[in-house]
Order: sequence, then C-alpha cells, then structure tokens
Amino acid sequence: MVYNTDYPDAIWDQEQMKTMSRAFRKDKDALRETLGVTIEPVLGQRNSYSIVQIEERVRELFLPEELLHLIVLAHLPRPYFPPETLNEVTQIARTRSGAEHRLDEAFEASWHIAATRDDDVIHVATRAALFEAKQKHRILEFDYLPARDDDDEPRRHCIEPYDLFFRDGHFYLLGFCLHTTSYLGCFPQNKHREYRVGRVVAGSVQTTPKRFTIRRPEPQYQVHYILSAKLAKYGASVSFNEQERRLLPDGRIEILATTPNHFRAVRHLLGYGPQCEVLGGPEVLAHFCTEVQQMYSLYFVAS
Repeated sequence: MVYNTDYPDAIWDQEQMKTMSRAFRKDKDALRETLGVTIEPVLGQRNSYSIVQIEERVRELFLPEELLHLIVLAHLPRPYFPPETLNEVTQIARTRSGAEHRLDEAFEASWHIAATRDDDVIHVATRAALFEAKQKHRILEFDYLPARDDDDEPRRHCIEPYDLFFRDGHFYLLGFCLHTTSYLGCFPQNKHREYRVGRVVAGSVQTTPKRFTIRRPEPQYQVHYILSAKLAKYGASVSFNEQERRLLPDGRIEILATTPNHFRAVRHLLGYGPQCEVLGGPEVLAHFCTEVQQMYSLYFVAS
C-alpha cells in the first residue's frame, strides 16, 4: 500500500509545513521504535510513503495485513492520515475471533504515539488503571473535569469501562455511567458516555471490587437529513450506520441512518453548514436546533 502525504484541500504557509513535516518524522520514528513498523519514501513518487517492514510480533495482530497497515497509520497526525480510520478498523477487527485482546495490546504499545497528538498530560498510573479495569471487567470511579458546565469543579464518575480508543487527537474511554457525584450531591445516570482520558484527574482513578458481566448495548438514535445537490454531485460520504439513501428529483440526497452518539452526530452535521437540512430523529433534531439557536444568539440580536 502507498500513502500520499499531499493534502490538496489545505493551504499552509511555510511554517505550518515545517511543523507538520517535523511531526510526521517524529511519528515515523515512534512507530519504528514502539511497534517495529518502518515507513520509507516510495522512489519516483513525490510525498508518497509505504510500509516496508513490520516486526513478526506485530504482523500477527491482524489478518489480512492491510488492516494492520491502517491501524498503524491511523496514529499519524492529521492531515497525513484520516483519524476516523482507527475507529473503522477497530470495528472490523472486533469481528474477528480473539481480536479484542490483540487490539488492547496494539493500543497499549502505541499509547505514547497517539498521546503526542494530545494536548493533555495523561498520567501513567491513569492509563494502567483504565486498561486493567477494562480487561478485568471492574467498575471504575474517577474524578473528571467537566467540559460543558459553568464551573470547573471535578465530578466523581462511577462507570463500567468498555472501550479505549483514539479520535481527533485524543484518547477516549467509552463506558456506562452508573452515577456521578458533585458538590450538589449524587445523581444516577444509567447511560453510555465517552470520556476524554486527558480530563481524568491524575491519581483519582479507583478500581472497585465490583465486576460487570455483560456489556450493555448502546442506544441507537435516528439520523434523518438531506444533503445539497452540490455535495451529492461528488458523492456523499457514509458518516453513520446507514439504513437508506435516496436520490431526490432535484439532485439532493436524503439519508436515513442511526448513531450511538447523537452529540457527536450533531457536531458532524453542523460541519456541513447550509448544505445540510436536518429532519430528525427527535433527539438529533432537538440538539441540532439548540446548537443553531445558541450560535445565532452570539452574532445576532433582536432589532
């Protein structure tokens, strides 16, 4: 496989180019030293690279080998390789027998590579506690710094840890939150949540003696939207778990899909701007309208 580092949609100045080149070289070194993966330029092809060597201990993680190429290169910084690929490969790999344990090994080995893409400082003890609790199905408690609340007081979360994954420059923990405790008291949650690992307060992670035996299935929220004819002309990307895609007479595309995370779905749909009309489902549409109204209030006032 050959990977090209050109990014035609980006316009960078010389300093940005130098910064990204340094990051690329740094990550190539980290991949070689940590995972035994060597990436070299392809002769005769400008800004093109190929994996030329993968150590035997890593090569056996996934079959076919193309999957391993993807999961390794998914740790490279944007825009050299799309970070969404790591999630896609994770889902593919999990369908293979015994792949979950091997995925854990791959993440453990590549943790510090991805952490270099993260502005957060992730404590070693925090990392170890999360991995151990996930593998042993132990209920966790930790203090977590809120991202959307008005105050900066940490909340104590009690969760069943399910997955550790890398997305958009950050490590995340997916789990089922049982309850949270703040200065206002203890409140039941009983819902799936994604936690940015860098927001977990160092030294606060506690693995409890309690175990969970089953993984609670994530809820699926309906996503119903229409993309403009301009976007449809170039082929709309598959962004959710699609159920139906229909080309409308005026050239637009109507898409009906599901998603386990309506918060992230809204963020994605907002990225389309006026090229997207959101029709539902109820949770996604309500959240989308709230975000649009709040943004409108920042820039326009009633006359």
